Amino acid sequence: MESTFRSLMKWHGKRVRDFKLIQGDFLAQDHLQLITEEATIIFINNFAFTADLDKKIKDAIIKNCAPGTKIISTKAYAKSKAVPELRERDLNDLSMMLDVTSLRTVNAPASWTGGHVPYYLHVVNPAKIERYFEYKNKKNSSTPSLDERRSNSSKTSQRKKPTSAEPDNKKAPATKTKAKKRLNESKNGKAQKRKRG
Repeated sequence: MESTFRSLMKWHGKRVRDFKLIQGDFLAQDHLQLITEEATIIFINNFAFTADLDKKIKDAIIKNCAPGTKIISTKAYAKSKAVPELRERDLNDLSMMLDVTSLRTVNAPASWTGGHVPYYLHVVNPAKIERYFEYKNKKNSSTPSLDERRSNSSKTSQRKKPTSAEPDNKKAPATKTKAKKRLNESKNGKAQKRKRG
């Protein structure tokens, strides 16, 4: 398989670095350290994986990858969520630590099918969790707490409101003045019409 891969890459005009092919269970303990600590790009063709196997991959590999590790898969391991879209219920979800983008597809993207196969790029980004808490704290500090809102509400209701028997002295003179002015203007207008007519 190694010689086939090298000749195929040579035919495409690509150079390859030294590599080692390992056959076996990639979830085996002796492979996990290599995958989670040394790998910078991981390709997982999980198109036909069971939900149980995908969960094991999430728990054993993805959650333990170094920041900046890129994981390309054929099924997304998390939803693409920006920091403002995240909620507390997402704290145990991989969307808290992964930036996910759907890659542009091409015709016949896989050798094992002629049909459409989506590809997703996941970038491990633990700083997203910190940004979420910073965003949440900033949002909470600008929003008054329930106790503050209740306190402000009771202060507003305690202010004395003028009763119908007590005129509101601030508004009354302005209203009376405007009313007198309009009345005088209309009287003057009628008087001028009579003189002309």
